[in-house]
Amino acid sequence: MENDMAFGADQNINIANGSGQDIYVLAAGNTAWTIADVLGNAALMFTGIGELKGIVSAGELPAAINTIGDLYKALRVGAALVRAGGRGYEAGQAVVNAFKKNSADIPNGQVKNVREQGTLSTFLNPSGIAGLLGAGTVSLTIMSNDGLQVAQFNSGPDDSWIATSNQTIVRSVYGTLWDQDPSAGSQSWPVVPAAANA
Repeated sequence: MENDMAFGADQNINIANGSGQDIYVLAAGNTAWTIADVLGNAALMFTGIGELKGIVSAGELPAAINTIGDLYKALRVGAALVRAGGRGYEAGQAVVNAFKKNSADIPNGQVKNVREQGTLSTFLNPSGIAGLLGAGTVSLTIMSNDGLQVAQFNSGPDDSWIATSNQTIVRSVYGTLWDQDPSAGSQSWPVVPAAANA
C-alpha cells in the first residue's frame, strides 16, 4: 500500500479552465465513495440536498443520496431547477452552493492540480485525501459557476483536462496544460435542460 500511495501522490490531474466562467471540481477515488465519509463539509452538502428533496417529486432523485454518484444526479436536478427559475430555484441553488463549498474553485483562465494535497484539503477530509492519493483512477465531478453545466467522468491518475467554452471537457496533450487532444478523450458538458415542472 505504501508504494501505491507514493505512486499516486506523484501524479497530477491538472484542470485548465477555458470555459468563460469559474468552475468547481470534486475529485474522488470513484463514484461509490460515500459523501459522509470523505467530504470535509458533508453536513452542508446534505442540507442542500435536503432542500432539493423537499421540492422535487419522487423519482427525480435517487431514493437515498449517499455516494458521489448520487450527488452528481442531485446536481443535475438542482441545475435544471436553477435554469427553470420559479418555485424550485432556491432549492436548486442550495445544492449548487453546497457543491461549491465542497470542491476546488478554478477561476476562468487558470489551471489547478486537483490531485494535489493542498487542493484536496479544501474539500476532502483526511481519509478522503489518503484514498484519493492512492487511487489508480479518479472520478471527477465538474460544475460551472452558474450551476448549469455538470459533468462526471473517470480520469487516469496522470491525465490533464481543459474545460472549454463549447460545452466539452477535452484531454490536453500529455505534458501540456492548454493544448487540446480530443483524440485522447473528451467529455460532453452540456447545459442542463430546464426542469419541466419547476
